[in-house]
Amino acid sequence: MKLTSGRRVVAAATCAGLVGSLLSIALTPAVAGEPAAPTQKTPAATSAPAPQRAAGVVFGLDGDVKVAASTVASAAGTGPVRVASVVAEAAGQPGVVQFDSAVPVERARAAADAVAKLPGVAWAAPDLLLTADATPPVNPSDPDFRKGLQFNIWDFKSSRPSPEDGTAVALPAGGYGTKAPVFWKKTKGKASVVVAVLDTGRTKHPQLDAHTVAGFDMIKDKSSARDGNGRDANPQDQGDWGFDPSGSLIPSSWHGTHVAGIIGAIQDGKSVVGNAPGVRIQHVRVLGAKGGTISDIAAGVTWASGGTVSGLPKNKTKAAVLNMSLGGAGRCSDYPALQKAIDGARSRGSVVVVAAGNDGRDAGGYVPANCKGVITVAALDQLGQLTSYSNHGSVVDIATPGGEDPYYGPYLLIKSTVNSGKKKPESPAFGFMMGTSQAAPGVAGAAALLASTGLKGAALENKLLKSVRGFPSYSFYTDSNCTQALCGNGILDLSKA
Repeated sequence: MKLTSGRRVVAAATCAGLVGSLLSIALTPAVAGEPAAPTQKTPAATSAPAPQRAAGVVFGLDGDVKVAASTVASAAGTGPVRVASVVAEAAGQPGVVQFDSAVPVERARAAADAVAKLPGVAWAAPDLLLTADATPPVNPSDPDFRKGLQFNIWDFKSSRPSPEDGTAVALPAGGYGTKAPVFWKKTKGKASVVVAVLDTGRTKHPQLDAHTVAGFDMIKDKSSARDGNGRDANPQDQGDWGFDPSGSLIPSSWHGTHVAGIIGAIQDGKSVVGNAPGVRIQHVRVLGAKGGTISDIAAGVTWASGGTVSGLPKNKTKAAVLNMSLGGAGRCSDYPALQKAIDGARSRGSVVVVAAGNDGRDAGGYVPANCKGVITVAALDQLGQLTSYSNHGSVVDIATPGGEDPYYGPYLLIKSTVNSGKKKPESPAFGFMMGTSQAAPGVAGAAALLASTGLKGAALENKLLKSVRGFPSYSFYTDSNCTQALCGNGILDLSKA
């Protein structure tokens, strides 16, 4: 999308410490960067995504063929990389080669090509590191839903000022939020419906704890997990804090807690409320200090949806909906382990919702936004226009508010549950973020409400994508006006469900 107006572009920043050093593709949270001082708007398409890194290699074998781990390690380690360990393929899960530190994806691809040439190996690919798609400042506070701070769910205002000149712009009833309160007349969500949050993990919070079911920590890399071990049954968020180039602390984001609150924070009349306050949340920790690997994320998708992951106990509370507010540049077709996991989840009746990403570019170049079968979500501002950071394009299925730079007005970020700790978890709190990470859980919450009526699988997906209103068209910042080619079927609107 070519941007030509004077509207400011907010650079989409990944969480420091989330882009790391694994030879799996590194995926990061889908949260937009911290607002900066106003500058001239530049074409979003020119903003380069962060360099991709990988934690290792994932590979699959032909049928029942056996290939020695030492053979795989030897092939993967022939280039300028050092192999730390090799886990053989088991129970339908891909084999994993883990490097001793993350490397540029080009080096990982060379190692994968070497592994793919081994007799009996069907395919091999870099184990990309992905990151969360959101993480502005965490400002603990306790605003109330009725103060209109949750415009992403229901906007109490009848008009909002134009970001161009401040003139009033009329809004439909409820604005461009999800309109979940309309659906609450039918149900606020059933406890039998579980939404899996594949993210940084859980922190304790009074608005989430009572509705949280047992999850899992899928992070194999101990240094990224920061809990001293590999995969285990404790999905607690250990913090993703890091340091910027000047040595200043970048606080932990508590991204998974923020996303969970948008989905299902309980309605207690004291602060925020989620889109589906009656459903239950399941934290599947896949993002650590270094980000998240394709192999860990694929295992998380499989486990959360009730599939079998070798060596792990079965999920006793299978998720009807999976939310992945994370991503990184790449093509899903290059990572068959992830696509296979998504296909398996859908075959078991789960719906998979993902963030489009925050680089202001074509979402078709981002994983898992471009995976088949997922519902990809773009982020809108309070007026229903595409945000300056949101990815967009033909792979996007639906759009909903994700927050916008407060330069355009106060209270434009998305309020939700967080933690007050700078590094480790401390006290429950509330904070603001913006990003496609904040848009995706709005759609996941809506999917959970629909699941509470008995819908599942393809029927739920179809109903969700038809529960939309059309995009508004304005004479200002016309480059940010959405079309179906840019932003999907329409704006999520549960009053249409």
